[in-house]
Amino acid sequence: FFFFFKKKKKKGINIVMISRLAYRKGMGLATQIIPEICRLFPKVHFIIGGDGPHRLVMEEMIEKYELQQRVEMRGSVQHSDVRNVLIRGHLFLNCSLTEAFCIAIIEAACCGLHVVSTRVGGIPEVLPDHLMTLGEPEPQAMIKAVCEAIPKLKYVNRAQVYSQMRAMYRIGEHPFFAMQKKNQHHIQLAKCGGKDGDGGGFSTDKIRPLRMERRRTRKKNQMTSLNIVLALFNQKKKKKQKKKGPNWHFDQNLQIF
Repeated sequence: FFFFFKKKKKKGINIVMISRLAYRKGMGLATQIIPEICRLFPKVHFIIGGDGPHRLVMEEMIEKYELQQRVEMRGSVQHSDVRNVLIRGHLFLNCSLTEAFCIAIIEAACCGLHVVSTRVGGIPEVLPDHLMTLGEPEPQAMIKAVCEAIPKLKYVNRAQVYSQMRAMYRIGEHPFFAMQKKNQHHIQLAKCGGKDGDGGGFSTDKIRPLRMERRRTRKKNQMTSLNIVLALFNQKKKKKQKKKGPNWHFDQNLQIF
């Protein structure tokens, strides 16, 4: 008898980096961190997304340390595909040398990734301490930060992290999205034929988005303002005529009988 057993997939840790491959983003620092992390943790894999002038430096590092099976170079990633890359990871690594407010770490935290970042600019104020591990922009300090963050991954709950991020930054409550919902609500009411609860029929007069209603109100306001201006002008004209008195015109050819 032959028994076929499915091979269990080896559980590994994916560290994601998505940024422009440039000096300001700390690619020189990353080329020193990645080989050491791969040496210390045999189950760690890197997913690097982005393109830039330092891409050749990254590829040279991969060839030098023979990390073709450990480092995946994704190239330029479209904004619509960023989420699909992030959810593959467990930890997000940011090596920026200068940064005012890093949106990339917010996107990573929303996907449930623990963030390891350099302590520069306003990054320490972006996320709470339990969602982020910080280190100085030096190779040894960042390697130590990654080593501290990897044991924390087993306690990360992605759903809880997302709910915390949603509460912090009010994701989904932007005025633009609220306005879109309002417009859709008005269109649905118009198709129903009236206000909430009305079961009216289909009428072409009511199937108009909110923009048409706004245009009507603007026109009404313009007309009212014009009428007010004209009324004030007529009042001033009448007052001037009263002060001057009646206009008497004498005709020389007038014959008096």
